[in-house]
Amino acid sequence: MRYGFFYLMVAGLFVSLGAYAVTHSSPSAITPLETVSPTLQSVTATGDKNLSATFSEPMLAPGVTAPSTYAVSGLGAGTLLSSPTGASGGPVTVTLDWVSGEMRTGVSLTLTASGVRDALGNPINPVANSASCNGLGTAPVFSDLTVMPPEAAAGDTVTISFNASETLQADPEVMVNGHPATAPYGKAEGYSYEYEVSEEDPLGMAQIEISGADLAGNLGMLSNNSALEINKDVEGLPLPGWPWAALLLLAVGMVFLARRRFIVEAPSQALCNAARMPRLHWRRSPFEGGGAQRRGMYPQSPFEGGGAQHRGMYSQSPFEGGGAKRRGMYLLLALFFACSSAFADDPKVSNVVLTQSPNAASTQVDIYYDLVAPNGPCAITVTLSKDGGADGYPYPVTSVTGDLANVTAGTGKHLVWDIRADYPEEDLNNARVLVTADDGAELVQYYRDEDNDGWGREYSYLSGICWDFVWAVTPVYPYTATLCGDCDDSAPDRYPGAPELCNAIDDDCDGLTDEDFDRQTDPMNCGSCGNVCPSGVCQGGSCVPLDVYYRDDDNDTWGQDGDSMWAVGPVAPYTTMQGGDCDDTDPNINPGATEVCCNGKDDNCDGTTDEEQACTFTATYLAGAGGSISGTTPQDLYNCETGTEVTAVPDTGYHFVDWSDGVLTASRTDGALLADLTVTANFAPNTYTLTYLAGANGSISGTTPQTVNHGASGTAVTAVPNGGYVFGEWSDGSLQNPRTDTNVTANITVTAIFASTPPMVTSFAINSGDASTVNPLVTLNNTCTNSPTEYMASESSSFAGASWQPYSTAPSFTFTGSAITRTVYFKARNGFGESATVSDTIYLEPATVSVASGIFTMGRTASGDDATYGGTNEDPQHQVGLAPYQLGKYEVTNQQYCDVLNWARAQGYLFSDATGTPWPGAGNIYAGGTATSRYLIVSFTSTDCNIQYTGGVFVPKTRTGLPTGTNYSMAEHPMVRVSWYGSVAFSNWLSLMLGLPPCYDMTNANWLDGLSLYITCGLVQRDQCEPKRERYDGEQSEPGGCVRPERQRVGVVS
Repeated sequence: MRYGFFYLMVAGLFVSLGAYAVTHSSPSAITPLETVSPTLQSVTATGDKNLSATFSEPMLAPGVTAPSTYAVSGLGAGTLLSSPTGASGGPVTVTLDWVSGEMRTGVSLTLTASGVRDALGNPINPVANSASCNGLGTAPVFSDLTVMPPEAAAGDTVTISFNASETLQADPEVMVNGHPATAPYGKAEGYSYEYEVSEEDPLGMAQIEISGADLAGNLGMLSNNSALEINKDVEGLPLPGWPWAALLLLAVGMVFLARRRFIVEAPSQALCNAARMPRLHWRRSPFEGGGAQRRGMYPQSPFEGGGAQHRGMYSQSPFEGGGAKRRGMYLLLALFFACSSAFADDPKVSNVVLTQSPNAASTQVDIYYDLVAPNGPCAITVTLSKDGGADGYPYPVTSVTGDLANVTAGTGKHLVWDIRADYPEEDLNNARVLVTADDGAELVQYYRDEDNDGWGREYSYLSGICWDFVWAVTPVYPYTATLCGDCDDSAPDRYPGAPELCNAIDDDCDGLTDEDFDRQTDPMNCGSCGNVCPSGVCQGGSCVPLDVYYRDDDNDTWGQDGDSMWAVGPVAPYTTMQGGDCDDTDPNINPGATEVCCNGKDDNCDGTTDEEQACTFTATYLAGAGGSISGTTPQDLYNCETGTEVTAVPDTGYHFVDWSDGVLTASRTDGALLADLTVTANFAPNTYTLTYLAGANGSISGTTPQTVNHGASGTAVTAVPNGGYVFGEWSDGSLQNPRTDTNVTANITVTAIFASTPPMVTSFAINSGDASTVNPLVTLNNTCTNSPTEYMASESSSFAGASWQPYSTAPSFTFTGSAITRTVYFKARNGFGESATVSDTIYLEPATVSVASGIFTMGRTASGDDATYGGTNEDPQHQVGLAPYQLGKYEVTNQQYCDVLNWARAQGYLFSDATGTPWPGAGNIYAGGTATSRYLIVSFTSTDCNIQYTGGVFVPKTRTGLPTGTNYSMAEHPMVRVSWYGSVAFSNWLSLMLGLPPCYDMTNANWLDGLSLYITCGLVQRDQCEPKRERYDGEQSEPGGCVRPERQRVGVVS
């Protein structure tokens, strides 16, 4: 890449000529330009056939008002055509109109604009040419609702008729109280439906709902609760007619029953009225008759009689007889059940009239009505309809005074309504009010209750049936009970649910006597009511006597004195009949136990502890092999006393194991013996474990672990290192290998430590050994032995400022500064040390830039200074061409010039004068030519020169600058006090340093003369060039010449 490569380093050392282009520029006025596409910003529905579209900016006419430009889509468009009929307005907002169809309310539609442009001609953005909004339609209106007939009951069919304001998609849906009406007929605007009232329909005003959608999908609805009233199928007989009906039924019954001697005795009041029901008596009946009648009937009753009488009674009963007799009985039963279902008439409001007139301050509405109140005073409420009653009177009337509360029957009742307080600023053309009366009455069935216990008496011979009752709003004595079933209405403590007493009476009216009492086991009624057992125990109807039982918590059959109970038998924990236990928590302590010696307890509960004195025993302590006993042995212990301490002492090399009775402590003290004691101390030899471990990078040869008796020796083991490692030492500092431990008196655990040698750098080269590089980022290629873990690299041999980095065989390294000769020092390390330092040197070529080939005019002109000072030898003007070449990117620095001078001095190229005296290390520097033609290249003695010679090498100087006292290295500053020849010498020597052919033969006496240029630098032959055309002043020459493109050299200056 660098072969034939010329370096031209012009670094402010010389005066240079430059070429300048002649140009002229003039700015235009500021003019706005725009290429932003317009967008359709929004669309709004302004009517059911109208849309308003808004763009982001003014649009270009006439396209923006062309109907075909727009298209509408989506369900919200309803029945509109795709494109509008007309478009008007602009340039930002456009109104779109359709002559037919309509939108669908509340449903989204989309408007799209195509082919329109803004005022500058930018077409509309194709991804923003649509906008959406909700449609605005007109819902169909349902009107003229009629129901015929307006009142109906369950099973009746009514006809519902109504009109629609426009054509619908389908027949509308009609619902009555949530049930569908059926069989619609009619077209377009007029519809009729039928509905059959069902048992599920609630009484009162029915809720009618009609719904349907027009062709655009707009939904219309109508709700009404005033057109149809649902009533009961059959109303009860009015209360005033019941007495007459009762008399009529009674008379007919008497006719049919005359021969059977059944008489109905009517009460003193009317048979059936709003206060009470009739009482029915079977006079001379088989149950109540007397005298002859009783004699003839009772013996032959259905329950006891027999023979002809029995047959006569049974065949002639009211329920099984035939003909007139049975019909008469049925009439009586009909009378009874009809009277029991009587009810009161509802209150009636009629003749409601309302007028409006001014008053002193504003206006008022006067409401007049008539009231019939058969059940007492009523509460009045008023509601309002705004459409003549069709809406079901949903509006409250609250600001009203007059006849509202506790209103009695009468005509001309008057209310005054402050209408403005309830409905200000309204025009009610179809107002209608509904006046409602509520008497609050509720009839209750009250039974006859003469003993005031809350229960009505039942019929004498039919249990649970109470026939003596009345219907009334409030109780009327003796009809005050709401419950039925009293079996004795003369006794207030006898009724259903009363507490049953042991008294041979049915207190709770359940037909049983004293059923809650068991005289066999009840201690309060043992054998008979009121017989109380003193012992509290009744068995088999007889009282049982009791025994004393003591509490026995420890179950030793002896109980605690002072804690007992009377019982028929044992009841835990009172289970024993003998006391005297002095400790009921210990089953071994009781009056029947035997006294135990030396336990500190009164075992037999006689008040004395350990009273037996025959408690003398001997303790004997023996030593087994390998030890002895320290202390007194044997020992005689009297009266539960404690002996003295003895200790089992092991011999040297032995240890205590245990005593023969299992005691594990070497020292022991015994007392409170219950028998003689003889024990032996057991001993065993000490054993030790020898454990040999291998550290990393090695192993152990030999037995490990080893078990060795006290004072014995182990067997030999050897620490064997892995390849590349050596044995270092044992962890206890021993260097013996193999190792044998002798006279062992303790456990031993040691680890063999193996070591590795530090790494060795076997090769090191910058960029794999390249002589030079143009890139300051280089690779440090290296190989090392012994597994290095880190490396350090620096341009300083002392590695100043460098740090250890993770090891790599090709790490990167970056040169800083402009020095040409670069030496990198390198070393590596592992856990055992560092390698020796190695180094390599490479030349860092100065950076260059490419200069393209070109032609310029050379020679004197006829104007300006050329006309005055130019010579004829510059004529005529002619064109000179330059081939492409490389030019130094930066000025030559002091460091770079020092690097080249150090190389040249080593070659013997430096002189101290023109005669060729070798440079001694001081004075100006000469070079080139022959013994009599050396040329000054550096004014080394000048104070301005920024390089120096010290320690046998050229180095940049250090200058003092600001702030005061600060030293600055001149290494990266431009080289000064260098001559023209010095620049050419620098280029020629640098070529030689980098292994490139030099451009000049500096050993020639006239090495800078043009004739010396044509050596083997690749220039064309002289007879092929224009003679003197490229030279200054005809015969004067400067370093330069033409070169082949692929053979550029360093040092060409034109």
